[in-house]
Amino acid sequence: GPGCYVILIYDNQPRGRGFRRYKDVYVGQSIHVYHRVHSHFNGKGNGDVYADIKYGRQAYVRILPCSEKRLNKKEKRLIRIFRAEKSYNRTKGGGVSADKMKAGNSQELPVTRKYSFRFGGIAPFKGYASFSV
Repeated sequence: GPGCYVILIYDNQPRGRGFRRYKDVYVGQSIHVYHRVHSHFNGKGNGDVYADIKYGRQAYVRILPCSEKRLNKKEKRLIRIFRAEKSYNRTKGGGVSADKMKAGNSQELPVTRKYSFRFGGIAPFKGYASFSV
């Protein structure tokens, strides 16, 4: 279903309050949010996120389901809260990226590999999943 997501990148596995000390962040949205998140981990999403995973950095994901109607507003808010424009987001969010518009491809990308993940229960990021390749 539809939703927004936050991918937090760490050099090492965070513990306790360490979840607040992420190195990089990427925020996105999709009408097929789980498939879209997986695309970042198999090289068909954000290249920076894929490179981080490929070279051993830790990634934690928070998925926030919402209606299609609220996607743009929620994504913009998350980008602002996490200051994601200073990291891997190139826009303030709320729509199709300039790259997709140029390529004429705004469809979801297929997932070609599965990744293991585990859920952490450490506040304030309860519900985050850790992905590793």
